[in-house]
Amino acid sequence: MTAAMKRSPAGLWWDERLGEPLAVLARSLDEQADLSSPGRRGARQLLIDLLLADRPPTTPTVSETRVLIVTGAPGVDLDATMRACRDRGCVELQPVTAVDDARPIGSTDTARFAASWFVSSAFEYRWHVPDFAEWMQSPPGRRRVIEVLSEWLTVAAAIDNGDTTAESPFVIAGVGFAEPLQEILATLPSARALIVGSSMPEQDHTRFREAVIAQRARTSLRHRPEVDARYVEWRLDAIKSALANAAESEPGRIRVVSSDPTTEELGFSAG
Repeated sequence: MTAAMKRSPAGLWWDERLGEPLAVLARSLDEQADLSSPGRRGARQLLIDLLLADRPPTTPTVSETRVLIVTGAPGVDLDATMRACRDRGCVELQPVTAVDDARPIGSTDTARFAASWFVSSAFEYRWHVPDFAEWMQSPPGRRRVIEVLSEWLTVAAAIDNGDTTAESPFVIAGVGFAEPLQEILATLPSARALIVGSSMPEQDHTRFREAVIAQRARTSLRHRPEVDARYVEWRLDAIKSALANAAESEPGRIRVVSSDPTTEELGFSAG
């Protein structure tokens, strides 16, 4: 925080809601991640850059913005489903960035860039930070995730839209929406979702596990691939369970589709 404040010419804007996750993350990095010297420098620089990139949220001019969320378990390819949605007239929210390769949802071109990192899975995939991962799954952490992601979706759509009377909903893809999907839909009454299945689930599973292990190996002083493999298995089971529960609880608003859905499979018009 001090380093970011010194480097910010206009003064650092700070969302107090991110204070707790930042404190938990910093402690977990210091005590659990076993970072190498370059890894520590990289983690410090990333956090500084995120703090400098954040900005106050913009209040949207509409109370309800129609958003179609495309999501699935980590490793699933969402591109074909996004193309099918665009073909049916959906307006894609830009940029659409997945979280399964440790990138955030959002961009400096839209609101709440840094906030989206602090409530996504990006940190727990990048580093061995079990305390932070547990906080994310705790009731306070879950509330913060839903609050910030729902705010980001509404604001991003309002900014991108300009004309809130458009017939087509906005569509955004990201596996980061998978776990909190049910709560996001409860917060955004006009939102709907597509859960994308996989034609090759074992290959997707293996590719995701190897990506997490490789990412952590680049930053760790004492890399433990067996620990990372167990962690990925546990997280994938939790995310798949959350998706199944969401699909069962919201059959009118969530549709499960294949990784290359037909027009008929999508089941509803863009409007």
